[in-house]
Amino acid sequence: MESFRSLTVTQRDQILVEQQVFDIFKTFYNLPRSSQSFMLELQREKHVEYLTKGLTGLGPSFCVLDANRPWICYWILHSIALLDEFVDPELEDNTIDFLSRCQGPNGGYAGGPGQASKILDMIIVKLLPTIFCMLTMPHLATTYAAVNSLVTLGGDKALSSINRWSSYAIIEFEVFIGSYLTEVCNFLQRKTIHVFAANERCQWGIQVASLLNILDDELVQNVGNYILRSSSLSVVSNCGKLECFSGLSDALCCQTYEGGISGEPGSEAHGGYTFCGLATMILINEVDRLDLSSLTDWVVFRQGVEGGFQGRTNKLVDGCYSFWQGGIFALLKRLNSTKGVKPIPLGDGEGSDEESPQTTASSDAAGEEGLNEDLSLGGSHSEI
Repeated sequence: MESFRSLTVTQRDQILVEQQVFDIFKTFYNLPRSSQSFMLELQREKHVEYLTKGLTGLGPSFCVLDANRPWICYWILHSIALLDEFVDPELEDNTIDFLSRCQGPNGGYAGGPGQASKILDMIIVKLLPTIFCMLTMPHLATTYAAVNSLVTLGGDKALSSINRWSSYAIIEFEVFIGSYLTEVCNFLQRKTIHVFAANERCQWGIQVASLLNILDDELVQNVGNYILRSSSLSVVSNCGKLECFSGLSDALCCQTYEGGISGEPGSEAHGGYTFCGLATMILINEVDRLDLSSLTDWVVFRQGVEGGFQGRTNKLVDGCYSFWQGGIFALLKRLNSTKGVKPIPLGDGEGSDEESPQTTASSDAAGEEGLNEDLSLGGSHSEI
C-alpha cells in the first residue's frame, strides 16, 4: 500500500473521513441494543419545538440570512410537514402576512420585507419595461421558497395571497434571460458576485409556474434545449426571449460524459444540478431527451463506502447530498413506474432486462402527466 505521504490531498482526506466514520460505526455496534435503539429514535417533539420556535424569531447570528428569510420559512415549514405536523393558526397567519410583505408589487418575492422597492419598480417599469425584473429585488430563488412555503401551509388565505399572473413575468425573464446573463457573467469571470447556475434557475421557475398553474408552452420554450445544449452561443430576439442556435456540439451539453448534469455547459456534473435538471425535464415533459441510463449510473456511484453521498466525483461525502442524490432516486423510481419500466435489479444483475432505462422508457403521456402533478404538488398539504 502507498505511504500516506505519497497520496494526494483528496486521497488523504477520503481516508481520514472513512476512518472517522468507521470509528463511529464501531462505537455504535459495541453499545447495548437499548442504547442503539435510543440513538436511532427520531426525537420528533424536540424537532417540532425547535422548528416552531424558529418561525417566531431567530438569534442575531442569523442576520447574515436577512436576504434569505423566505428560505428560512420554507426549510422550517417543509420540515414540519415531513414530520406530519402543523403550525397553530396564529403562527400560520403571521407567516402568511410576513411572506405577503416580501412579495413585490409586480410579482415575485424578495428576501425580506422592504427589499422590493415599490417606487423603484414604478420608475423602472415606466422607463425600462423590458428589464425591470433584472433590476428589482424579487427573484426566483426566494420566489421558489415563498411559494412552496405558502403551498405547504395550504388554505384559502395562503394560496390567495400569491399574485400568480404577476409572478409570470419574473419567472419568464429569469428562466430565459437569466440563463443568458449567467453565461455572460461567467464568461467575464466576475468572481466577486454569486451567479446562480441557469440550470438551477430553470428548476425554480418551472416548478413555481407548475405549482401556480401558469406553466405554458411559451414559458418552457427552449428550456430543454438549454439543459441539454445551451451555451453562450445564444441571441435575444425582438420579443425578449432567449433563442438558442440549433446544432450545438455535445461539448456544450449540460449532461456531461459522466451522466450527471452540470449547472452550465462545460462544468462538472453535480448532485444539486442533476436533481434540478432532471426535475425540470420531467416537468416540461422532455425527460426522454436525457440519457437516463448514464444518469442512473452516475448517481449510483456517488454513494461512498461510508453510506453517504458525494456531490461530485472524488469529493467527500456530505449530508446535504443525501437529499439531492436521494431525491434523484425518488424521481427515477416514480418516472420508471409511470412509464412501465422494470426496476433495475441489484446484485450481480441476473435476470435483468437487457434494455436500459432510456431505451425501455415509453412515451406514456398520461403517466408523465401524473408524475408532473406529483412533482409540482409533492410535500404540500393542499392543492391550488
